[in-house]
Amino acid sequence: MRFFISFFFLSCFFALSGQKGPVRFTPQSIIFTGAIMHTGDGRVIENSVLAVKDKTIAFAGAADQLPSAMRSWTRVDLNGKHLYPGLIALNTQLGLSEIEAVDATNDYREIGNYTPNVRALIAYNTDSRVIPTVRSNGILLAETAPAGGTISGRSALVQLDAWNWEDAVVQDDAGMHIYWPSSGGGRFRANLNDKEAKERYKKQIDDLEIYFDQAMAYGKATNPDKNLMLEALDKCMKGKTTFFIHTDAPSSIQDAVLFIKKYGLKAAIVGGTGAANVAELLAREKVPVVLVNTQRLPSSEDAPVDEGFALPKKLKDAGVPYAITVDGFWQVRNLAYHAGQAVPFGISKEEALAAVTLSPAVILGVEDRMGSLAEGKDATFVVTEGDLLDMRTSRVVTAYIQGRLVDLDNKQKELDRRYMNKYHQK
Repeated sequence: MRFFISFFFLSCFFALSGQKGPVRFTPQSIIFTGAIMHTGDGRVIENSVLAVKDKTIAFAGAADQLPSAMRSWTRVDLNGKHLYPGLIALNTQLGLSEIEAVDATNDYREIGNYTPNVRALIAYNTDSRVIPTVRSNGILLAETAPAGGTISGRSALVQLDAWNWEDAVVQDDAGMHIYWPSSGGGRFRANLNDKEAKERYKKQIDDLEIYFDQAMAYGKATNPDKNLMLEALDKCMKGKTTFFIHTDAPSSIQDAVLFIKKYGLKAAIVGGTGAANVAELLAREKVPVVLVNTQRLPSSEDAPVDEGFALPKKLKDAGVPYAITVDGFWQVRNLAYHAGQAVPFGISKEEALAAVTLSPAVILGVEDRMGSLAEGKDATFVVTEGDLLDMRTSRVVTAYIQGRLVDLDNKQKELDRRYMNKYHQK
């Protein structure tokens, strides 16, 4: 047994040793010309120019509007390819989980029901073999988040090409994650006829409110006894941290919105399967929804088969801000296709793109730095052959994170080359 464990970890070490590190950043002045630019804020520019000065976008627009001072910069002709902002994946366990069946590789859950002091960032593993696969599909930024309990802890926004978590961090304390208590009828449907379940649900909500009240009292106290959990929660309530409340049932979403309003939180609903049923409330209170796994089966036997696909259009029509994401870790590589699936059901391609670029940035409060291609923002973008949101034509050929060229190789491509070579030998 001891030999097997040693062999396993040695195998992991040698496997990881073949993974390439990030490319070193070098100062540069480059203009990318001739691409069809999708800016992420709804605009499409056919004959575009993207000018990059070091780590920042200096110009993004039509070729005939390029400032004359930039015309002498190093030129890269993209010859009709498509240019997009790097995709942003919310609510993932990227870097926190590697092999689902091996507990030792999963580090996204802590013991305890209330753990607001937990920080996902310091557990983030930049050497994960999953990250290059996700990155090669155009996802360049991700929120890595804890799970479990009622208050799971704090997530972080990271860029997906770094040596360590200190290099990766873009936004520490990006969100506080709360898993809203279940009302007793499973994930999607409340059991309103079960008196015991209703009483248990009410008690769990009361306990959550008591905990928030304690955190507020702790923050107002003079020289209180040190309590890391209450201190962390109070700091997030006073700051700009987004509270991500995970819930699906319409009644639970309604209760969560009232909770958000009571404590004056900057918050978003995560999951939101039943959000269309309370869309008027969400729109009025300006609470965004992070739709998770829109490519899914209906939530109940009575729900329409296209429930998940059509939800973005319903929220858009109701005026509810929303983003689209895929939870988990290796599944995140399909993020662009989940957004693209909503297009035949009523939203435009540019609206679908915004749901995985600008909208996540707005929810996190970092739209001044990323989420779209605009002057002054980070030079984080991808170049593709074909439509990024269409799995039939999408092929990411180049990617930059904060002005630095990113290696798009991954384990799957390596295996493809190995076995294609094997079976094409003479």
